[in-house]
Amino acid sequence: MQYSTQIKSRQPAVTSVVADVEGQLCASGVNPEQTGEVCLVLAEALNNVVEHAYRYSEDGDIEVDLSLINQNLTINISDFGPEFSVPEPRPVSDPSTKAFEDLPEGGFGWRLIQMLTDEVSVRRENNRNHLQLKKHLHGNTP
Repeated sequence: MQYSTQIKSRQPAVTSVVADVEGQLCASGVNPEQTGEVCLVLAEALNNVVEHAYRYSEDGDIEVDLSLINQNLTINISDFGPEFSVPEPRPVSDPSTKAFEDLPEGGFGWRLIQMLTDEVSVRRENNRNHLQLKKHLHGNTP
């Protein structure tokens, strides 16, 4: 399976890409649980680009490329936002021990991305950020 698109940094475009990828993964025989995980990772990564790279400006360019070969999924996302690096995981305390108002706001997206993928890498080249996510899919995939 191959998927490639260019979008603007707009929430409806992100939603559309995630839906397209979900359909392609399902059609490729990826089981629903893994499809859901991939879509969550993709949505979190793209939303981070919209929010942090482009600061909700709706004219930013985002390129998305996915390939699924022999149960190995690779997602490449690139943007022209300011240089960034993947944040270090923050220690997580048990949320059941804190009052709701004392829980941190945000910051869970990268933790989810890192938990649900096998490899995360970022590089800066030609004034672009390149995020690569890799995940080995198990079970009934091509």
